[in-house]
Amino acid sequence: MNEENVSAEGTSERTIIPRETVAVTIGADSQSDGFYYLLACWGRKMECWLPLTGRFVGDMRSHEVWDALSGVLGTEWLDRDGNLYRPVCAALDIQGDHYPECLEYVRAHRFKGRLHAVRGYGGTKRRQPLVRDPSEYLRR
Repeated sequence: MNEENVSAEGTSERTIIPRETVAVTIGADSQSDGFYYLLACWGRKMECWLPLTGRFVGDMRSHEVWDALSGVLGTEWLDRDGNLYRPVCAALDIQGDHYPECLEYVRAHRFKGRLHAVRGYGGTKRRQPLVRDPSEYLRR
């Protein structure tokens, strides 16, 4: 397996999370040869920072790439003040060549890191929003 860009292991955990962060999320995109991922840090006024992005490249039939993804999803980060951050939500794009494996992975890990399966627009003629208007989810 080849790891490109920055990794959580190679970055000082106390420099990765901005001080203004109130929540952390993770997104991962499945490819035919691995995963792209990003860590998003959210502020009180919907500010968003992306301090960590990367890619795991390898044989999707082996456990190496999947274990690397689990490592990122299970990482806990500290900010400079020592506050601990765990992802409040994580999403894995399951559309593509390895749909069955991705769906199985989400089912097995959905409670760890609040992992959710998402699907992009690729290959559809009629585009429909994946998420409805956020105000529909607010309690009235």
